[in-house]
Amino acid sequence: MTDAPLMIEHLYTQYGVILRGLGDRGHFKVPYWGELLVRHGMVLGSPEVCSALMQAGQHILVFPGGAREVMRRKGEAYKLIWKQRTGFARLAIEHGYDIIPFGVVGPDESYRILFDANDMTRPGWRQGLLERSGLMKYTRGGDFLPPAVLGLGPTLIPRPQRYYFGFGPRIPTEAAKGRQDDKDTVWALREQVAAAVESQIERLKQYREQDRPAPGVRSGAGWRRFNNDKQEERAMTDQTPDVVSRHVTFGNRRIFVSEAGEGYPVVMLHGGGPGASGLSNYGRNIGPLSAHFRVIVPDMLGYGQSTKGVNRRDPFGDLADAMLALLDALKIEKAHFIGNSLGGACALRLGLDRPSRVSALVLMGPAASAPPAPCPPPG
Repeated sequence: MTDAPLMIEHLYTQYGVILRGLGDRGHFKVPYWGELLVRHGMVLGSPEVCSALMQAGQHILVFPGGAREVMRRKGEAYKLIWKQRTGFARLAIEHGYDIIPFGVVGPDESYRILFDANDMTRPGWRQGLLERSGLMKYTRGGDFLPPAVLGLGPTLIPRPQRYYFGFGPRIPTEAAKGRQDDKDTVWALREQVAAAVESQIERLKQYREQDRPAPGVRSGAGWRRFNNDKQEERAMTDQTPDVVSRHVTFGNRRIFVSEAGEGYPVVMLHGGGPGASGLSNYGRNIGPLSAHFRVIVPDMLGYGQSTKGVNRRDPFGDLADAMLALLDALKIEKAHFIGNSLGGACALRLGLDRPSRVSALVLMGPAASAPPAPCPPPG
């Protein structure tokens, strides 16, 4: 459960992809827990709900093993516990939905299992207690019974681990569409996906062994995202085809910028929300626009992979100057600008200060960006 939020956050902030997680119906029966999951976007993992999401073209996060795959037991680290479930494969075939297999390494070392459902359902007083209390039925014979775990020290805080995420090539289902009732076809797809997930896990395990810090060298703090192939990760969205990203340096600052397409330059400036970046704001727009323009999507100063910090006395002027320096570095004399919120204020300020460099403005809710008033004299 510690890995999914990190992946969901990364795909949203970096690529604008919203994953709708499918949850076992048992989650929604737990007071407060079910409401918490709903508030964070999880929906009931029923065939009807999944079909509705697919008809709406939503990105869906599926754990085919359901609650049993989450409620792991001793000795089950990095094992697929899907039993004979094939529902995800049948629905993917029915709706012509591609499947992107992914693997994660790291979470299973975040906790140590003290005792699990096997211990609780073994003949004896614990099993009797579960049966008399009705928990045996409620937890579906122990499948929905969470293990007792320890994390960091005597707490439930996850032990610090590097997390590695790997995405495999998408598995198309269009060729099998209409054969969702053919058991052999559905099972073959299920096995193909399982093999692809296991391959990702093994690949990440091997990489982790090479990536371990040398003795005496401290590992970097915080979570670490790993994508084993940028091309594979880009297959998650198909929103950023043929994008080239790099840093542009001017003075002691660096702007991270992504480009795609040819033609008249269009600079797209993102907003200032938490975790905002150029690609996270405009990932879905780059493809269509790059068919007609040279699309330039920078991370604004203070955001994404660009230098942090702006002049607080005149932040919009500082941002506009940075975009002017970017134009100079890219040898662009004049460009169209699209700006959202903070990016709109920056584009507007640039148009006011240097109108000869701006050929058109498209602004979405720009903040005020007039030059700052002079400070009153002392006294």
